[in-house]
Amino acid sequence: MKILLFNPEHDIALATNLKQFTPPRAGRQLRHDLGFLPMLWANDEDLVLVDDIEKSWQGFKELNILSKGTLVDKHLLKRLLSDNQNRVINAEPWGWDMPVWNELNNCGVSIDSLPTSETMDCIRRISHRSWATHHLLDRLTVLPRTLGTAIELFDITEVERLLSTKGVVVMKEPWSSSGRGVRRMSWTTTNSKGGIGLAQKNWICNVISRQGSIMTEPYYNKVMDFGMEFESDGQGKVYYVGLSLFATNHGSYTGNVIDSEDNKMRRLSEKIPFSLLEEVKNNICEILREHFRDVYAGPFGIDMMIVQENERYLLHPCVELNLRMTMGHVALALSQRMLPQKGIMSINYKKSYHLNIETVAELS
Repeated sequence: MKILLFNPEHDIALATNLKQFTPPRAGRQLRHDLGFLPMLWANDEDLVLVDDIEKSWQGFKELNILSKGTLVDKHLLKRLLSDNQNRVINAEPWGWDMPVWNELNNCGVSIDSLPTSETMDCIRRISHRSWATHHLLDRLTVLPRTLGTAIELFDITEVERLLSTKGVVVMKEPWSSSGRGVRRMSWTTTNSKGGIGLAQKNWICNVISRQGSIMTEPYYNKVMDFGMEFESDGQGKVYYVGLSLFATNHGSYTGNVIDSEDNKMRRLSEKIPFSLLEEVKNNICEILREHFRDVYAGPFGIDMMIVQENERYLLHPCVELNLRMTMGHVALALSQRMLPQKGIMSINYKKSYHLNIETVAELS
């Protein structure tokens, strides 16, 4: 029996690294409204922990998909675990962090069924953006038609020195993802010496104060975002599970594409050779299998992008490593239920969050 849980505040929880913390309101509402998401990949005996069973069931029913798992709240979960103390329990949240570890333990999941403190420390360390830079990006960019670099800076003086020479960069919080904690920064010329705007400077100093450093990357001429999704068994094997292709409208993210793997790969191959995408995929599996052995078992995704440079398309093979479930995995789970239908999966907000699936005849 597995306990599944959607905790979208995971990235913020990693940064705080506290057992008790209150997520921002948007994160709390997203979890409350879309807590049913793990029902999409749950098996018959799995339990999906949600805030509100009735609301979550209504949200899941709107998808018109057969359910396998069972929705439970904290009170029901405690009772079920108390009645099944001899059963093997596996917990699989959206992502592992100290607050979700503490939450599951308080619900009755034994310490023996939860990651050790050493494992939790490793997960947090690997989730830091600098880890992916050194262990993945630097090794993948030796391949032809790839690019990408990132630098970790530790004080505002280093940032100012870099910006004065680069002009425009992208700055990222070390523990962040999905566009949060990311800002484009420029060296202004409001005086003869130039400088960073006060608001930008305050943000940089705040990030360094809270997280110890800040990551800087070049500003690229991006033409397409996508991701590759994987699964680690924690025993030295890493499996590729599919592509995450983003739907866009005039360059803005609108959702995830639901389509066959062949069709998604065909769209990418219009700009990047299939052979290069295959080599990147295989290299990622080979590089990470030993790093994740006895450390991490579960899903993860690597965001990538296609960049145009001097009329050529190049691949950035590791924009970020998400050591957790991703919306790409959600789209893949939906694809298994929907194909041969094609569609766009998106999250919309109107008083509450909704998972919307729009079927289309052809994807642009």
